[in-house]
Amino acid sequence: MSVASGTRKRKRVAEDTPGQTKQAGQSALPHADLWYEDGNIILATDATLFKVHRSIISRQSGVLKTITLLSEQATQSVEGCPIARLPEDSDDVAQMLYGIYDNRIFMQNKPVSFTAVSAWFWMGTKYDIDYLRDEALSRILACYPDTLDCYDQIEESWSSRPPIVWTPSQDYDVALLAQAHSLLNILPVALYECCAGRPEELTIRLSFDALHTTDPSLPSFDPKILQRLFVGRAELVRQRMSESLCFLDGERSPRCRQSSCRLVSGYMVSLSHKAGVFTDNARTLDDQNDLIDVTCGAQSNLQACADCVNFFKKRHQDGRQKVWDNLRTIFRIPEEL
Repeated sequence: MSVASGTRKRKRVAEDTPGQTKQAGQSALPHADLWYEDGNIILATDATLFKVHRSIISRQSGVLKTITLLSEQATQSVEGCPIARLPEDSDDVAQMLYGIYDNRIFMQNKPVSFTAVSAWFWMGTKYDIDYLRDEALSRILACYPDTLDCYDQIEESWSSRPPIVWTPSQDYDVALLAQAHSLLNILPVALYECCAGRPEELTIRLSFDALHTTDPSLPSFDPKILQRLFVGRAELVRQRMSESLCFLDGERSPRCRQSSCRLVSGYMVSLSHKAGVFTDNARTLDDQNDLIDVTCGAQSNLQACADCVNFFKKRHQDGRQKVWDNLRTIFRIPEEL
């Protein structure tokens, strides 16, 4: 990602005039993009320096305005600019500044990494930059919606441009963020998506290994999240059979007057066994209407009556909705985190 406006040039930090100010840390280098020749304030992390404009960042964030005002009393400077130190990671600060200086990424609605989205949320929250936080929440909710209707529309609404570029650890990363910030409308569905496979598959996918726990590029291990996943997945498997797939119990519509529907119902159960529908599967919210259409709808040689087809689909949808409404209980999520 680059910044559209301003003159940028990468350089090493130069010594200030002796006797006037001290030099900033030798290990910190100017950022490749976010170093404006006409900037008048240095934002410094442990590894990176950002030469930016006090007026621009102060207009977007009252918190940053206060920090820059306090920096006027600093005893260190770079190129005559006071230094304001920030405790965050350099990449997070960079993502915040990119969002402040160049909002075309928001207007064009281009897919971005979850690393960027997470930084927008964390930094937008801490530094009171509402539009950064709102943009992050909007993209997260587009992938982890808070209603079943929106969840069912995800693939259709995304088309070929998902709002976040998916990575193997994304579901877990979203769960971590949602738990840390008590985003109770996002946490349940993020945990549900983590349960797509077996819990041990998730730990392998995230490289949760004693040999890799010091690798900062890997997601942090959170025992609370993993405990929720192990307990929740077992309950999802159970509720998939009792709720989502309840239409496979042989019950027909009370209005059914077609004797062949009993055969159709049995055939649907038999085909489900062959297709592995009853295997250890936690994908409780998956839509199974295609199964109903194939086994007893217009696509089948053994057609059930319209009343039974609608009855099966309604029971299936009602079961899915019940599971959705139960997600917080399934994953043992309290009213307040």
